[in-house]
Amino acid sequence: DIGEAMPLSEHPSSVMEKKANRLYLWPIRPNGTEGNWQLGKDELKERLSKGYIKWGKITNTGIYVTFLKRGSIQKIEDKEVNVVGRDVVSGTVLVDNSNYSRSFIPGTQWNIANHDASYKGTQLLSKFIGNRFPFPKSLYAVHDVIRFFVANNPNALILDFFSGSGTTLHAVNLLNKEDGGHRRCIMVTNNEVSAEEEKAFRAKGLHKGDEEWEKFGIARYVNWPRTKCSILGVDVNGNPIQGDYITSNTEEKVVKRSIKQISLDLRDDSLGTKLKKQIVGLIGDKKMPQNAVKAECPYLVPEDANNAILFDVTKIDGFMEDIHESIDT
Repeated sequence: DIGEAMPLSEHPSSVMEKKANRLYLWPIRPNGTEGNWQLGKDELKERLSKGYIKWGKITNTGIYVTFLKRGSIQKIEDKEVNVVGRDVVSGTVLVDNSNYSRSFIPGTQWNIANHDASYKGTQLLSKFIGNRFPFPKSLYAVHDVIRFFVANNPNALILDFFSGSGTTLHAVNLLNKEDGGHRRCIMVTNNEVSAEEEKAFRAKGLHKGDEEWEKFGIARYVNWPRTKCSILGVDVNGNPIQGDYITSNTEEKVVKRSIKQISLDLRDDSLGTKLKKQIVGLIGDKKMPQNAVKAECPYLVPEDANNAILFDVTKIDGFMEDIHESIDT
């Protein structure tokens, strides 16, 4: 049963009290101060009826209660993961998330090494056509942009209305190679030459349309050779290109977990919170910011982070529950 809030004039004696063959759980912090439940009465009842609450084993310090976070509940309600049944003992939902794919909204600014135009643009293109084009975009920057929009459309048609050196088509071909897609790319170009080249050609008495002019245009001199060479895997002289592309394909590997224990007296006060933030700062995980540490924070299991921290060993059950949940989703 979920009872009413205790009157302010009354105070529980411990986390777990036994009265008349009933166990009563109270939100008492490890330092003995009184806290609050994270869920209100009505919300707790609703989640309990839907199987979103799980009761742990009875221990000397109480019963650990875990519940699905709002993000996980939203995935169930949006049918991103399928409910396949209920646990016969606890009544909690059993889900199949084998078809779930985590969504991601890209930021407006990227700081990714593979997007460096010098190394992954100029140097990469020079392997195919030498120094014919000075400032191409990074192949991987264009690849990643396109992938966000057509990753789930293997037959997409992409239009590049100002194709330049042909990086877009190169990126589309790389994406097709990764996932077996059949995406196509239409490139539009006017075969122009640079301002410096035009000045030099005119000094020689050449005009647009002359063969000596046109053969150095961006389409014929850069775009078309790049497209042909990148498809065949050779340079403009017919020599095989050495090396491999960096792709978005992943490979699962078993990595041994590293567990480190630090003996500290972490109190539930401002000093304890400050010390917890310092520990988080020492780890240096960008997906585990210091502002994630709150006053009542027995552990941290941030989504997508490579690290997790258990501050209060008495909360190990909830800590492990959240870790397994983050792995499953």
